[in-house]
Amino acid sequence: MEAYGASHYWARKLAKLGHTPKIMASKYVAPFRTGAKNDLNDAVAICVVVVRSASNA
Repeated sequence: MEAYGASHYWARKLAKLGHTPKIMASKYVAPFRTGAKNDLNDAVAICVVVVRSASNA
């Protein structure tokens, strides 16, 4: 998830549900965002960053 004010709160909630959340700085997400900044474009950009970083690991 992209880091913002409540990221750590939601990360703890997701961890309690059995997920492994990872918080990334928005400066890594912004270059991959297409179009205006909104929730959908942010989510797509986060997915692109995660897929690209997993393939580079």
